[in-house]
Amino acid sequence: MGRAADLSLERIVSEALLLLDAEGAAGLTMRRLAARLGVKAASLYYYVRGQDDLISMMQDRVNTEVDLALLEDHSPAGFAAFARSSRDAFSRHPALIELVNRRPLESARALRLYDAVA
Repeated sequence: MGRAADLSLERIVSEALLLLDAEGAAGLTMRRLAARLGVKAASLYYYVRGQDDLISMMQDRVNTEVDLALLEDHSPAGFAAFARSSRDAFSRHPALIELVNRRPLESARALRLYDAVA
C-alpha cells in the first residue's frame, strides 16, 4: 500500500472521476478508490466525510469546466452557449450525471452555477 501522506484532495477527486468513468456509478466505492490510490479506505476519510461528500466534490470539479462568463450575454445565444458548455463538461463524465441527479443539490459551485442561471 502507498502512504497516506501521498494523498491530496485534488488527487482523490481526480482519481474518483477516473474510477467513475471506468466503472460507472456502481464501481465507485471508497474501497475501490483507495485501492486505486494505493492506500486503505480509512485514509480517504481524512479528506472526505463519505461518498456523498466525494460526489459533491466531483460535481464541483466538473462544474469548474462550465464557462459561467457565457451567462453575461443575456441573449438566447449566450444562454445556449452556456448550456452547451455545461453539456460538454458533464458529457465527459456521464455516470456523474446519474449520481448528481439523484441527490439534493449541495455542491457549492453547483449552487453558484444555478444561481447565475436564475
